[in-house]
Amino acid sequence: MPRTTTIALVGVHGYGTVHLDNLRRLGDRVRLVAAADPRPPALGALPEHTRVFADLPALLAATDDIDVVIVATPLHTHLELARTVVGRGIDLYLEKPPVLTLADLRVLQEAAATSGARVQVGFQSLGSRALRAFAEDRFDLGPIRAIGAVGLWATRPRVLGAQPVGRAPQARRRRRRRRGHDQPARPRHRHRPRDRRNDSCRRHHTGHRRPLPCQCHRGR
Repeated sequence: MPRTTTIALVGVHGYGTVHLDNLRRLGDRVRLVAAADPRPPALGALPEHTRVFADLPALLAATDDIDVVIVATPLHTHLELARTVVGRGIDLYLEKPPVLTLADLRVLQEAAATSGARVQVGFQSLGSRALRAFAEDRFDLGPIRAIGAVGLWATRPRVLGAQPVGRAPQARRRRRRRRGHDQPARPRHRHRPRDRRNDSCRRHHTGHRRPLPCQCHRGR
């Protein structure tokens, strides 16, 4: 019978709840021995045997025999927590993105190389069994010559009068601020000035204080 893997989870809220669900799904193959979060977990969110701590140093000081630490905390905390884990020689599962900068990533790589701890970033493809299957050529495809990816994104068609997909109100406000606080958004239709001598329509649409009539506003 394989040995049960002992897990410590840092960050039980937010995306940490996804890891809690995955640990439950794995059943007896894993055991969540400890968790750390400055905000206490909800009642019943953790197994009864799981010890809870306010931070990672306290967890590591009081808990022995941890095989893997999962870090699912805000991004700006990743580097410090990750260095603490690998500095103890414990394998680390670090949620994506791993760190803020490439320089921070190199620091983490050096720390892991020094301690010998293994680090996996939470990209789903890195944990896929398909990688080993391809490496062993189980599909009889021959040697790997190149690796690529294909993505497909789709949006719903716009409905007249409805909010455009992916355009949040705050995004529109940011675009307006870049144009200037006093300048309304430009209309999407092509307008035709009624009075070419004063170009009244253009001045009206670019923030002129006195609204002037134009052909595109006729009948409104």
